[in-house]
Amino acid sequence: MGVTLGARAYRWRKWLVALWVLATVAGFVLGRHAFSVLEPGGFEVVHSRTEALEREVRQRFGKSTPDVVALYDGDGRTLDDARVRSEISRIVAQLEADPIVSEVGNPLLVPDTLVSRSQTRWLVTVDMLGEDAQQQAAFERIESTLRSPLLDEAVGGDLAAKVEAQRISMRDLVRAELISIPLIIILLVVFFRGFVAALLPLMLGAFSIAMSLAVLRVLGELFAVSFFAVNIVTFLGLGLAVDYALFMVQRFREELGVGNSPEVAIARTVSTAGKTIFYSGLAVAVSLVGLLWVPILLLRSIAMAGTIVVLLTNLGAVLLLPALLALLGRRVGGVRPPDVSERRFSTRFWRRSAWACMRRPALIAVLVATGLVVLGLPALRMQTALSDARVFPAQSEVRQVYDATLDRDEFPMAGVGALLVMVRTRTGEPIGTPEAAGALFDLDRAIAAREDVEAVWSIPSAIGDRELTMRVLDDPSIVPPLSRRRLQGVLDGDATLVRVASAHPSGSVAAREQIDELRAMATGPLVLEVTGRAARAAEVRDAMAKRLPLTVGTVATVAFVMLVLAFGAPVIAIKAVMMNVLSLSASFGALVWVFQDGRFEGLLRYTSVGAIDPTVPVMMFAIVFGLSMDYELFLISRIKEHYDTARDNRASVAQGLMVTGPVITKAAILLLAVITGLIAGSLIFLKELGLGMALAIIIDASLIRILLVPSTMALLGKFNWWAPRGLWRLWRRSGIGVAEGEAVRATGAAPA
Repeated sequence: MGVTLGARAYRWRKWLVALWVLATVAGFVLGRHAFSVLEPGGFEVVHSRTEALEREVRQRFGKSTPDVVALYDGDGRTLDDARVRSEISRIVAQLEADPIVSEVGNPLLVPDTLVSRSQTRWLVTVDMLGEDAQQQAAFERIESTLRSPLLDEAVGGDLAAKVEAQRISMRDLVRAELISIPLIIILLVVFFRGFVAALLPLMLGAFSIAMSLAVLRVLGELFAVSFFAVNIVTFLGLGLAVDYALFMVQRFREELGVGNSPEVAIARTVSTAGKTIFYSGLAVAVSLVGLLWVPILLLRSIAMAGTIVVLLTNLGAVLLLPALLALLGRRVGGVRPPDVSERRFSTRFWRRSAWACMRRPALIAVLVATGLVVLGLPALRMQTALSDARVFPAQSEVRQVYDATLDRDEFPMAGVGALLVMVRTRTGEPIGTPEAAGALFDLDRAIAAREDVEAVWSIPSAIGDRELTMRVLDDPSIVPPLSRRRLQGVLDGDATLVRVASAHPSGSVAAREQIDELRAMATGPLVLEVTGRAARAAEVRDAMAKRLPLTVGTVATVAFVMLVLAFGAPVIAIKAVMMNVLSLSASFGALVWVFQDGRFEGLLRYTSVGAIDPTVPVMMFAIVFGLSMDYELFLISRIKEHYDTARDNRASVAQGLMVTGPVITKAAILLLAVITGLIAGSLIFLKELGLGMALAIIIDASLIRILLVPSTMALLGKFNWWAPRGLWRLWRRSGIGVAEGEAVRATGAAPA
């Protein structure tokens, strides 16, 4: 099948190249505005209870967590200053006149929660109507209204964080391209030994990225898709394009180098390297599908976008890239014959390193495995916390508002750790009944007495007296008109709102534990439900804990099945899965040692939050597990081809490492160049993902491939290739296996 596909790619080369160019141009035209239809953030659980509760709070009470929070600094002046009061009144009046604004928190009317204890700083909060897309469209208008020529201000809040994340992500994407692409071009010219060949990976990457963005643009119109998927599309599209083009061009050069015509060389390249690439791409794509188990929009978006870009890159590598190679012919050969320099380097280093490992295989295997286990030990103390505004750089206004409101001495009731609690009766009876009102007062006092609660704002805490609280809840008309209007915002039939100023940051482990304890405090006639940032973070924790085993099991099973299909050897497949786990655990340990423990903050330009974003290890597991299949498939395919001929296990390992060692090393270096763009970004969770993947690739391409694979294969000997007799016969008859082999000169006509 591969030979036939290669022959057709050669025959239709001009049409395929023309189609390639048209598809790339059309993809960029359609996908250039993909960001405009994608959702910001995506760290929350899809269709969650917290999301439903927030909608209910908005419907019943007209508010939940403010969408926008503006922090004003009076530079020593207070709200007693007439000019300051006039300016705040003007801003509030303009906001209230905006049709998308549902409520404005006015520090002149609510000084107890919106004015700092120093009296020189104050907050204006904005609740907005409509869905996320409508709010984002109106954000610039609201932000402009909040700006003041008289006062220093910073605009933050949930909506501002989403918009800022989108802006930073787009800026980081441009920066990543400016950093990665020139570096990649230089490396490609060096590795491919020619400008013509160096353009091939970039053309393949342009095709897959452009088409993926176009597909995301369409999907974004139909479903909710996180815009962070674009970062993954760019990384995987360019990274895999470099990998696949490197393997294809090397094989094509080998075929030309032994005297084959371009037509024969293309057919054999597709039937050997192309088939291996097909398996590799399929393994990466199906590994990413494992992320669909976790009901978090970000992970599902990455699963969907990653699968699309991998399949498109795979298609381009086995169909469009051969057409372009056929069109270029011998012009892709480089400055000097490739086989001379590569074989010389391979003979001197890769063959010697393989034989050195196999002289003492048990010692090498134990030392490397032990070293990887030690590197992975910090992962045992990994703490995860959902990203909050601390992911932004210190100079970001969103971060400045977050830090200011986190200051309990200044804003104890408006802090970002504040929890919005809805207390309702179990039976649906009015909360003003004697039994429910008394239970509410007792619950309120119990919450306020907790050491991890700094303050409580509620009807019972505002009144302070049990009997009077019960009377007000039973008949709100007994309070003055102004107080009655404020009661309407926190009291509705069978439910009331309680605002709790937590002592813990919203994304912390302690905040998650606190929410569980608060929910358990409501007894008797009352039910307590919590919403807000901390509740969303706790929901993510629960979803990850429930679905993570399914994701891990899916990815590991897919890797095992793909390797069995490729080589018909279950032992090889099990060993590869175990090595990938060792490599990933070591990189997880390094993540904890760096980001959780707060090392290299100045060098990497981040601020440690004492935890790792929970989505990062899951994304790393799926992406790196799939990418590791590249190296595994190319290395083992060369080893197996030689073993099937010579039946000498150690010689086959040395031969396989000698042939694939240089290209795997080059592929890893190029992939690291792509990843530098993620590490250089401003968002901490992308830095964590980038550094984690970079470490995993370095470990995989060095310790695993150079040391652990040769030593373990030498130890197992012929048992590497053991398989049950029935499986072996079925695999042989099916012809689905991967077989690379050495390039040899064709003796007859080109394959049809």
